[in-house]
Amino acid sequence: MGYQHASIRLSTEHKGRKRRASVWIARYRIAGKDSARVLGKAWTKRSRPPEGFLTRSQAEEALRAVLALIHRCGGGFRPVLKFK
Repeated sequence: MGYQHASIRLSTEHKGRKRRASVWIARYRIAGKDSARVLGKAWTKRSRPPEGFLTRSQAEEALRAVLALIHRCGGGFRPVLKFK
């Protein structure tokens, strides 16, 4: 299907304004197209995350799931996914 590149990062701002809660942002490039998606609220403490928050490893797993879905669908679509 072509070259794929993906990464996640922690975001605390949106358009120069402070976010209420930090979020994990997935950035990926498939077939020459750049995309970015918010995966969910970030949990950076060492304890278990509460409902609705993702640790870094959970965000990486969510990104792999998004990339697998895009790959199965041929790369021409943007998924709308909810992660719990």
